[in-house]
Amino acid sequence: MPDLVVLGALYLLAAGHQGLYLRHQRRFPVSPDRPRYPVSAMTRIFRYLMVLLFVAVLVEAALALLVFEAGPVPPGRFAAGYGLSVVALGLLAWSLAALGPNFAACHEGRLPETVVRHGPYRFVRHPIYYANLLLLLGFNIVLLDWVIWAILGVLVVFYVQAIADEDRALRAPGERS
Repeated sequence: MPDLVVLGALYLLAAGHQGLYLRHQRRFPVSPDRPRYPVSAMTRIFRYLMVLLFVAVLVEAALALLVFEAGPVPPGRFAAGYGLSVVALGLLAWSLAALGPNFAACHEGRLPETVVRHGPYRFVRHPIYYANLLLLLGFNIVLLDWVIWAILGVLVVFYVQAIADEDRALRAPGERS
């Protein structure tokens, strides 16, 4: 496939990803009255790092395809990576819909109104994190790029810490069911 077509398709996925979050945040703004829980320094840092990582993936995709000539991307590899990323966006949309007003970014440390146990939360505890990682994995299947593998590894480390923070807060006295 032509490199610009591949890059455009990846950027379309990234725009869809951001669009899902922005739409949800407009529909369900986080109430400042929701109780807070303590988050680790690493999770607080993630607030700033996630923007940098997102931009780095977009820049690296362009560099890999247009400067370092990682292409042409075979159609089968493109279909597999793009397909996985589309599934990831579907999982993200389903997860956000199931959360409704209970969503808050991990670095905000806001307790949910109720612990959600329907939708994808019936099967896994943190489907939004999995969706974000699957999206990036799909990008990397398309690009086979070591920088994106490194970014994926960094995200895993931050998500593991955020999960630990959230699980600790939900085990604390006063957990809502």
